[in-house]
Amino acid sequence: METNLNKVYSKLPNKKNSNGQRVVLGLLNNFAFEYDTLEEEVGRLGYAVDDFFEEKYGELEDAYGVLKDVYIRGSESLVSKADVQGDMATLEEILQKAIDLGLDINEIYPNYGEHKQTLKYLFDLELRFDEQKRLVEDFGLNS
Repeated sequence: METNLNKVYSKLPNKKNSNGQRVVLGLLNNFAFEYDTLEEEVGRLGYAVDDFFEEKYGELEDAYGVLKDVYIRGSESLVSKADVQGDMATLEEILQKAIDLGLDINEIYPNYGEHKQTLKYLFDLELRFDEQKRLVEDFGLNS
């Protein structure tokens, strides 16, 4: 029975120099990737470089531009703690007057509780907004 190596040698055009052919065939095992695998991997890299990057980098630029507009340039007119600076004190003053007059706060101002909760929520949102703004600024510095 003929060995696989002998089969390969028998198909080579010049059978006279089998030692040289063995060296050449042995070198074929030294490739980091077989040709088909290499071709596939290079194709994947080509897609990443030629198509994927441009598409995703464009999306990144668009998203960063919108975030930068809102968080850094202030393109949106968003309510802030500064806009309602005295409102919490006014609510407390209304509550104190109601207590002094012996009235229920909900009779004086039915939205008292909700108004106070909304202001607290605004204060919390503003803290979170400021943290997000720092993230956008840091992203711009690190990219």
